[in-house]
Amino acid sequence: MLGPAAAAAPALSHPCVERAGARSTSPAEIFPDFCRQQTPAVLAGRMSGVANLVINDDTLTVQMSRAEKAEALHRDLTLPRSAVTGVRVVADGLSEVHGLKMPGTGIPGVIMVGTWISTKGSTFAVCHGRGPAIVIELAGQQVDRIVMTVDNPEEAITELS
Repeated sequence: MLGPAAAAAPALSHPCVERAGARSTSPAEIFPDFCRQQTPAVLAGRMSGVANLVINDDTLTVQMSRAEKAEALHRDLTLPRSAVTGVRVVADGLSEVHGLKMPGTGIPGVIMVGTWISTKGSTFAVCHGRGPAIVIELAGQQVDRIVMTVDNPEEAITELS
């Protein structure tokens, strides 16, 4: 029970309580600006940390973010363009990667980053989600092929051809 002093005490005022009303318990009513606010900066930072394929006149480089380097336990991969024997587009990059990861990170259906070894050779993969990817076949290199999800696979193939 509240004593006479507590009953006579003035109600505490706060902008959030005044805005939503004293009986409101919904976070959306108490913090309407915060609850409606989207966080594109967080998503953009998370999504911007993906690998880039850098194509020069004589080299091909898979530039990875720091997170991808940690996931792959590998540095950026630079190869001569003369080692490229074929390039193709696939609808799902994750389905192209087979074998045992040595070393790398793999979460089925979500991410495959690193080196995979199979009876058909070694594959270096940088695949995020089930999206379009390019497969770059190589000869005479430490890996036999690179599988990489990209936003615009046709543009990458045009530059590599």
